Amino acid sequence: MYILDLNGCITAVDGIAIISSVSNPTLDALRLFPNPASNSIQFGSESSVNITFDISDITGRLIRSGESASNRNININDLAQGLYICKVKAEGGEKSFRLIVID
Repeated sequence: MYILDLNGCITAVDGIAIISSVSNPTLDALRLFPNPASNSIQFGSESSVNITFDISDITGRLIRSGESASNRNININDLAQGLYICKVKAEGGEKSFRLIVID
């Protein structure tokens, strides 16, 4: 069997390995809202899930971390206006969100 790569080169192969990703339904359903936000945010999901979260500024500096259940308010009214990255860990996986904080 032969494979044509992205550079246009043809390579002979003996077999093909199939790489797949495993979906995590809990993380796939997790959402951050409202976004943009000014006072509080929620990581919402169809069912209650315990999460840990890190909120970092765009330089990667950790601003806040904590634990919460999904669908509960997290106070952010002390954050300065700007763009943040929220990394959420739940049930064996993690997901990142961009958060825009407004006045």
